[in-house]
Amino acid sequence: DPRFDRRVDEVAGVPTRSVLCAPVRDKSGRVLGALECVNKKSRGFDAEDELLLSCIGVQCAVALENGALYASLRDKNRALLAAESQLRRVNSELEVLYAIEQQIASAPDVATLIGSVLERIASLSHAPAAAVLLAGERSGQVYSSVRGHALPQRELDPRETQRRLSQARFPQRRAAQ
Repeated sequence: DPRFDRRVDEVAGVPTRSVLCAPVRDKSGRVLGALECVNKKSRGFDAEDELLLSCIGVQCAVALENGALYASLRDKNRALLAAESQLRRVNSELEVLYAIEQQIASAPDVATLIGSVLERIASLSHAPAAAVLLAGERSGQVYSSVRGHALPQRELDPRETQRRLSQARFPQRRAAQ
C-alpha cells in the first residue's frame, strides 16, 4: 500500500504487520481525525473490528463536538458575566448621577448643594474628607466636608485662589497599554 509510511515503524521500533484505520467525522462528514490500530495479536483485522473502530470513531466525533459546544457555551457565559458586570457598574453610576441631580434640584442654595455633593463624593470614594475651590473674579471660596460634616466656607483673595489652582495636580486618566 503506497499510503503506508515505514518511518513510523523505525521510530516506534516495532514492525507493522497489520493496520486498521477509521476516520473520525463530524455530522457533516468532514474528517476531523483518524483512529488506528496496529498488529492485532490473534488474527488479522476483520469486518467486526472495522465496525467496532467505526463506532468508536463516531463516539470520538460526538465527544469532540460536545467539547467544542461546551467551550463555546463557557465563552458565551463569560462574556455575559462581563456584560452584566459592566451594566451593573453603569447603572450604579447613573443612580449616583440621578441622586446628584435630585440634590441640585432641591438645594436651597449653592453652599448646601456643594456640601451634599462633597459628602456624596467622600462617601463614594471612601475618603474621610472632600473639598472644592471655586474661583471667582474677585475671590475664591473653599467648601469642605469632613466625615459628613460641612466646615465653614472660607473666602480666599484672588492671588491665593490662583496660586492654589496653579499648584493643584489634577489626576489624569491614561489608557491601558
